Amino acid sequence: MNIQNEFVHKTKEYAIGRPSYPIEVLNIINKLGIKKQSIIADIGAGTGLLTNRLGNLDCTILAIEPNEDMLKECMNYCSNRKNIKFVHATAEATFLQEKSVDIITIAQAFHWFDKPLYKVEFKRF
Repeated sequence: MNIQNEFVHKTKEYAIGRPSYPIEVLNIINKLGIKKQSIIADIGAGTGLLTNRLGNLDCTILAIEPNEDMLKECMNYCSNRKNIKFVHATAEATFLQEKSVDIITIAQAFHWFDKPLYKVEFKRF
């Protein structure tokens, strides 16, 4: 199954049907020592439910999403957040610089990842 094609023309329905994430997730991430210069990579950002929540943090959020329709929805949903950057890429090939990410978040996308390949990619940053 190809994630890049799986949600074509289904993005709106997907966005409506997904639950949000509790505000407590921000407290947990803050305990990790987030600073203004910190970078969080939200891998498999989808329509932006977790990404938007992460946008409340005072740092840079990278929304990494391979599906163009989902990424567009994420951009729309998170349009009020100035600290979110959007990256059209897969978990296995993000094209992020080495050692450039402080925290990786994954909400409900892990099952789509190619396990051996994502591990190599995540170790880079």
